[in-house]
Amino acid sequence: MHISELQHVLAERYLEKDAKMGELFLLAVLMEEVGELAKAVRYHEGVDEEVADVVFVCICLANLLGVDVEHALSQRYVSRSFDEVSKSW
Repeated sequence: MHISELQHVLAERYLEKDAKMGELFLLAVLMEEVGELAKAVRYHEGVDEEVADVVFVCICLANLLGVDVEHALSQRYVSRSFDEVSKSW
């Protein structure tokens, strides 16, 4: 499944509810999930689930804000050289 397909499926399932919750709520959920991912990485347990949770919330937030995730990733990280991308790290 391509990212754009996943984004569409998640929009169909969650966008209406996410719109009621709002972008700041989703941002708070994302911060919580990033914290859980940090803990999973530290203890080498459940990393795959936590990565999935972070990506899920990012896509839900992108849907709410009208961001095409696949296009944005391609423009930002595929179309540019490693040197260009790594300058901002």
